[in-house]
Amino acid sequence: MTQTSILGIFLAAGKSSRMGKNKLKMQIEQETIGSLSLKAAIKSKLDSVLVITKEGDSLDWIDRELFQEPNRSKWTQVISKEAIKGQSYSIKTGIQTAKGLGAAGIVIILADQPFVRVEMINALIDQYRYQRVDFVASQFNNRIQPPILFSEELFRSLMQLKGDKGARAIIRKDFYDKGIVINYTDGKCFYDIDTEEDYRRLKEVNH
Repeated sequence: MTQTSILGIFLAAGKSSRMGKNKLKMQIEQETIGSLSLKAAIKSKLDSVLVITKEGDSLDWIDRELFQEPNRSKWTQVISKEAIKGQSYSIKTGIQTAKGLGAAGIVIILADQPFVRVEMINALIDQYRYQRVDFVASQFNNRIQPPILFSEELFRSLMQLKGDKGARAIIRKDFYDKGIVINYTDGKCFYDIDTEEDYRRLKEVNH
């Protein structure tokens, strides 16, 4: 990695407690939910993607093509031993790994947002490289949502997150004026899946 590298932190260690089964293995048009979002990350301008999972994840939710080159060399599984304590622990595992690799910034991506587009991730990276702000965030309906890019300037603040708090919490609290927000009008890009009802709705909008 170089000192200008931007890494993806792909959060795939959730418990799927409200779904009752691993939602990342559920399919939309013959592809798993987890693979759809991971594919967008892999095909983007990210230098590498850290796939953050809990212990014991066999990665059977990742489609076979993503284990083949040139895709396989773009991602690495990183196990978060404390993932069960909440999303913040997965984020911190990713940050620690990214720091060790000398990353200049990271993009946080949720594994259960299957309609995140390559272009969205690239827009964050392009904007950051142009203006060198502390963060570049996606926004829909005045609500900041992943994917979000954070520069290394905010790594220390991200390491202070606790419990199930997501990374956008630090933007709302202290740093809103230190970054850039990209507004989107298509809410489909931000759909995530927590329940069977979410899954049915998601399949409907995809037709």
